[in-house]
Amino acid sequence: MYMERMYRSRRSPPWMRHLCITQATFTRWEDDPRAPIEHSRKFVEKLKERNIKGEFVSFAGEGHGISKEENRLFMYNRIEKFLCSQFELPTCFVLEDDRWFNNSASVEWSNCGEN
Repeated sequence: MYMERMYRSRRSPPWMRHLCITQATFTRWEDDPRAPIEHSRKFVEKLKERNIKGEFVSFAGEGHGISKEENRLFMYNRIEKFLCSQFELPTCFVLEDDRWFNNSASVEWSNCGEN
């Protein structure tokens, strides 16, 4: 049991932060019982210390996964913008629907472009 726990812990994001060298994006759910949001906040703080560009978005009222449509639309739009910026591609999909504006997202950190 101890060896299994050590094996898994060495592959968790806090142990891999030295591999992140360019930009990162994190999307987290505030009410996730399996992966506390505090772990992601600590990870992001270490990236900030290393001057890594990126963003961290959290969603209130979401558990281990994302269930509200407006949150999904907002999240996928942010991910698409991030990936297109990384691969120097135009953003393919522009949301003009009001449904995604009523989300519970909180952009806690962003220094890689648009908010």
